[in-house]
Amino acid sequence: MDNATLDSRVIEFLADRGATASYITSVCTGSLVLATAGLLDGYRAATHWSTRDLLARLGVEVSTERVCIDRNRISGGGVGRDGCRGRSRKARREKTPYPLQRAGHLPGG
Repeated sequence: MDNATLDSRVIEFLADRGATASYITSVCTGSLVLATAGLLDGYRAATHWSTRDLLARLGVEVSTERVCIDRNRISGGGVGRDGCRGRSRKARREKTPYPLQRAGHLPGG
């Protein structure tokens, strides 16, 4: 696991913001961090192919799709483009504004 997954400040920040977020999204191995924060409990999620076993050990139903959309959780197994396309498709289907922007700085960063 990387430093973000092990940093309790990052996990607490994500869990706090995730509790009221409209959407929770990740790309590549970001789903490991979200799972550690408890934000993927009861959801399917995608991750980089090399970390699928680890995501499963965190109790997440692992999807092998390039982009996995499960209710308000959108995760991509690859970096960047696939995840952005998945979020854009969901926003168009719902016909709601969905700005693709950074939510804010992580604590300590």
